[in-house]
Amino acid sequence: MNSFYLEPRPPSSIWIQCPMASLSLELEDEPDSSDALLYAIMGDMFNLTISVDEDMLTAEGSKRDIWSWLSFVAWYSVDLL
Repeated sequence: MNSFYLEPRPPSSIWIQCPMASLSLELEDEPDSSDALLYAIMGDMFNLTISVDEDMLTAEGSKRDIWSWLSFVAWYSVDLL
């Protein structure tokens, strides 16, 4: 009976981490508590840390996630018009 040994090999794909970034936006009006909660939920959807302080919204995360979030927000706002 032949026996063989499987050696562990490194993964065939390499994950490249995107650099971290932050983006601050000044909002027209100070959001109410339900809007602030919506921003936090959207941040979780895109793996971002979103904080709202008075009329400033700050998103922190990878550049790719921030661009994805901005694209979604732009698409969503156009759909509401």
